[in-house]
Amino acid sequence: MGRRRLYNTLEEKNAANRAKSKRHYDKTKESINKRRRKEYRRTHPAPPDHTSWDVPNNQNLGTGKSHPCLERVMRIESKFDIYVNDDPRNFVDSICLAFLENRDKDKIHEYTVALGKFQKSVDKYQDIILQEHGIGDQWTRIEEIRKKICTTLSAVEEVFCYALVDWEEVRRIHAEGEFMYQMETL
Repeated sequence: MGRRRLYNTLEEKNAANRAKSKRHYDKTKESINKRRRKEYRRTHPAPPDHTSWDVPNNQNLGTGKSHPCLERVMRIESKFDIYVNDDPRNFVDSICLAFLENRDKDKIHEYTVALGKFQKSVDKYQDIILQEHGIGDQWTRIEEIRKKICTTLSAVEEVFCYALVDWEEVRRIHAEGEFMYQMETL
């Protein structure tokens, strides 16, 4: 007499295979992820120069006895300025024009994600300053930086929202100068 059948249906067998695969992945996920990261870096080149995150370490970031969080936010502002080439309005306009040329919504989404990271970092440090010192000069300075980043992010998100709906609508609004970034100074 043979052994008892473990799986009576195809579904049971597939569930057991999935469980076995999950156990194997859980044991070896570090090496798998390391290999995947290496392959990703090999197949995805570095971003163009205007997206470089490098900021000189010797740059004067603050005055005398400023809070470390303020210095970090000023470094983030420097990185943001490098990212947008010191001109948020032209940055957003170039994104819009690139979309009108190639209709690539994913690229706009990548920019919103990158700008969202700037905003998230600034918000984190602003919250720390608020908790430790309340609303004062340092918090106000961070708020100015946060507004600059949020305004740029909002303008890119506006273009992205219209891009999701209709290319023709983006073309019309851009031609008539009705985007937020076209009507206001960023």
